[in-house]
Amino acid sequence: MGVTDARRRALVGSGLGTDDEYSAPFTYEGGYEAALALFCRHGSTCSVPSPTAALVSSDIQALGLLSALASLSAEVPHTVAVISFDGTNAGRYAVPALTSIAQPLTQMAELAVSQLVDNPKQVVHVTLENVLTIRRSCGCDG
Repeated sequence: MGVTDARRRALVGSGLGTDDEYSAPFTYEGGYEAALALFCRHGSTCSVPSPTAALVSSDIQALGLLSALASLSAEVPHTVAVISFDGTNAGRYAVPALTSIAQPLTQMAELAVSQLVDNPKQVVHVTLENVLTIRRSCGCDG
């Protein structure tokens, strides 16, 4: 089962619907709007703390989500824990500082180009190491 399938099953299993409802552009605004959609599911009634955690696809989206949560008076990480992917420096300066999983983008690009040049018709699956940087947004001792 892939990540997308696992995410979809978790959302449906928890009664939150499908991930299509929470898909958003990889922008600050996309994260902000997705947070409002997630926490304000019933028109103007916003309910925090349900859910109690958010795994966000990118740091820039997570910054938008943090802003939306602040506008809803949700305390991160006490009310909602937040973690994202990218590992950008922007997460260091978020309030609270953003827990993030950095992907080895340079290594990914090098492998992709090498594969395209050396053997473009062969499908190769590669597993690379990610780096988790724990900061305050997850509620851990980061």
